[in-house]
Amino acid sequence: MHLELIKQIEFNIIKSDDNTKKSIRNDTIQIQKKNSLHNYKTNEIDCILKEGMNATKKFITQNPEILITRADKGNSTVVINTNDYKKSMHNLLADNKTYIMIKKDLTKMMTNQVHKLLMRWKSMEFIDQCTYRKLNVTDGTVPRTYELPKIHKNGYPLRIIISCINSPLYPLAAFIKDTIKKSLKKGFSFIRNSFELSKKLNGLPLNNEHKILSFDIVSMYTNIPEELVIRSIDSRWNYYF
Repeated sequence: MHLELIKQIEFNIIKSDDNTKKSIRNDTIQIQKKNSLHNYKTNEIDCILKEGMNATKKFITQNPEILITRADKGNSTVVINTNDYKKSMHNLLADNKTYIMIKKDLTKMMTNQVHKLLMRWKSMEFIDQCTYRKLNVTDGTVPRTYELPKIHKNGYPLRIIISCINSPLYPLAAFIKDTIKKSLKKGFSFIRNSFELSKKLNGLPLNNEHKILSFDIVSMYTNIPEELVIRSIDSRWNYYF
C-alpha cells in the first residue's frame, strides 16, 4: 500500500516544480504518519522500502558534501558535490551581461505594481472581480533560482531554473501565458520534441541529399529581446483577430 501510494504520487508530480513537489511530499508524510498509528499489516515490500529510506536518510546525514537533485531531462536522480554546484551557480550568476545584483528586496515594489495594473485592468473591464482576486498577490515571496544537471550532454552542464512560484508575478504570468496559448495558433514549424518530429517525418519522401540539423540554444529565454517578443505576439494577434 505504501509503495503504490508513493509511486502514484511521484508519477503525478513529476512535472511539477521542486517547491510544489516538496510541499506535496511533506503533506504525504504527515498523512502516512497518521495512518501508521492504526494497526494494519505491512507486507514485505513495505519493510524493504522502510529499510531503504532509513538507510538513505543516514547516508545523506553522514555525507553533507553531496547534493541530491533531479536531472534536467530523463526523469533521473543525480548526486553531485555541493561545492561544485555552488561554484557553478556563482559563475553563472556572475555574468553581468545577463544578471544584475540588486541591493534590496523588490517584492513589495513588484506587489504594488501588479496591484495597480490589475486595478486598471478591472476598471477597464479587461478582467472581472474573480480574476482580479485570483491574480492579486498580497503576501508574495522572492523568486528562487536553482540548477539542474543536463546528463544528456557532454560534461553534464547545469541548467539554471528561476522558480517564481508564490512570487507576486507568478499568477499574472500564468494568466498571460494561458491567454496567449489559447488565442494564438501554433506555427506550422512547431515541434514539441524528437518524438513529434519523427512522427511528422514518417512517410515523407527523403533522399540522401536531405540532412537534419539540430541547433543547441544556450540560455534561450534570457537571450531573446523583450521587444522582439512583444512585436511577435502583436503581429500574430492582429493576424488571427
